Amino acid sequence: MLHVMAHVEARPDAVAAVRSVLDALLAPSRAEPGCIDYQVFEEGTRSGHFVTVECWADPAAFDAHMASAHVAAAFAAAQDLLARPPHIAPYHRR
Repeated sequence: MLHVMAHVEARPDAVAAVRSVLDALLAPSRAEPGCIDYQVFEEGTRSGHFVTVECWADPAAFDAHMASAHVAAAFAAAQDLLARPPHIAPYHRR
């Protein structure tokens, strides 16, 4: 199993747009083969700071997710809306 978190920070004037982009990823990501869980959280004290918390069956499932059309569309839609590039990394449970 592979756990992945993506930290995404919207520009202050683009919070609602980034929220919509991330929300649009939920259903198609959850429907992908190998997706065990896919959640989007927004930090409670700082609007526009988001984290996706993802669990994939294996690295191949995550690689397929990153190569999917809906992820490509999200990156294209968000590229001018972000304060900085997203930080996407695997995490290991302790």
